[in-house]
Amino acid sequence: MKSWNSVKKALLEFSRIHPLVNSFGTGRITDTNSAKIVNFVDADVDRIFYPLVFASPDNATLNSGFCQLNCGLFFMDKVEEFQKLADGPTTADGVDLQQLQPDEIMSDMLQLATDYVAQFTNNYDLELVGSPSVTFFDDVFSDRVAGCRVQFNLAIPFGPSICAIPSLTGPWVFYYGANESGIVGDFWDGQMFAIRPGMEIDIDAFDSNATENMYLWFAIPSTISVTNWRRSLIDRGLISTLFNLADTTTHNGVVYDVYVSNWQTNATTQMTLY
Repeated sequence: MKSWNSVKKALLEFSRIHPLVNSFGTGRITDTNSAKIVNFVDADVDRIFYPLVFASPDNATLNSGFCQLNCGLFFMDKVEEFQKLADGPTTADGVDLQQLQPDEIMSDMLQLATDYVAQFTNNYDLELVGSPSVTFFDDVFSDRVAGCRVQFNLAIPFGPSICAIPSLTGPWVFYYGANESGIVGDFWDGQMFAIRPGMEIDIDAFDSNATENMYLWFAIPSTISVTNWRRSLIDRGLISTLFNLADTTTHNGVVYDVYVSNWQTNATTQMTLY
């Protein structure tokens, strides 16, 4: 499933190729010193080169088949501070440059924001939901900056099937139990839990209520291999010394090997397969 990391990566990649963007960052906009910011001008220089695009997650909602991730995208440029003089710099027609500059930056950053809106409109992997709202600002974070904040609500599709994750269905399910006959019928009616290939399988007890020795059995996907068992440091051995492969069958499209112990033994003791 795609996530906030996927969104950050997509925004970073688009920012890197955009001709007007010199830095991209994520984290808390109110504390850019602790945020993660990458500049595209000189990687060896630890500073922000403007214009900067900054992404900050707000919240998310999970729906059937997709996650709606809501984040704020800040587009900003630095406001150059002119010397405070009684006769400050003005344009030819007398407009105060100190006031004009933030207005021009806000206009430019809004234009930049439209490129991002266009990029993520009708994008299959990350699609904008609704119409992004825009708020303008002229503020001081680590520098005095001006620009706009765009509310990005992104729909991120994911597979609704639980078969896509290690859960109690699919090829990661391990079944086990104990009985008095040593014959295993519908093993999927036994106890089960999720396992991962390459990890040890810890069974608390084949039958915690057993009052006598019983035949132990387990069913494991044929693609997962276990060769040893142990109950303690000294009570251990090869799978083939304690269990025999009694059956190979298919359940829910997965081929399982069903092992049954060669004799009746303690069913309440913990055992690890590996």
